[in-house]
Amino acid sequence: MDSAWAGLGPQSSSEQRLAVYRAVRAAGSVPAEAGFFLVAWIVDVLTDDRVPARLREAEARLEAIRELYGMQEDAPAAADDGPPEFREAR
Repeated sequence: MDSAWAGLGPQSSSEQRLAVYRAVRAAGSVPAEAGFFLVAWIVDVLTDDRVPARLREAEARLEAIRELYGMQEDAPAAADDGPPEFREAR
């Protein structure tokens, strides 16, 4: 366990850190609360790292829908010029 922990460095990926932190927690090398914190913290880091890409994907899908239906980017939600499916959903 110590070798895995010692193998972590500035170049280690978040995924590598997660694997080591899980092993540390499972081995009981630290108090349960500390093990939980290590794993929760790195999962939070992994989630934060993926947010910008997910937002770009959502924006691209939204833009495709706008183009498909000829909607403007800043059209208000109550606009009556949207597609029939949009009006029916309201």
